[in-house]
Amino acid sequence: MVNENGGELITLPSGSQIMPHRELLQLINNGGSGGGVTVNLSVQGNVIGNQDYMRQTGEYIAAKVRDALRNS
Repeated sequence: MVNENGGELITLPSGSQIMPHRELLQLINNGGSGGGVTVNLSVQGNVIGNQDYMRQTGEYIAAKVRDALRNS
């Protein structure tokens, strides 16, 4: 955030971009140009009754997707 505590001077690396507020809101509200992220997952083997494993797997995948989105 810029100007959240009054005027601030920021030195940005060459090639940096600043997204206008309106575009940022569109990105947040529309999930980006693709409307979101789709992850297809195939589970092989018997995981019936192993909810802890499935929860851990889901949390791991979600964390990896969040990291990838932050780094894109």
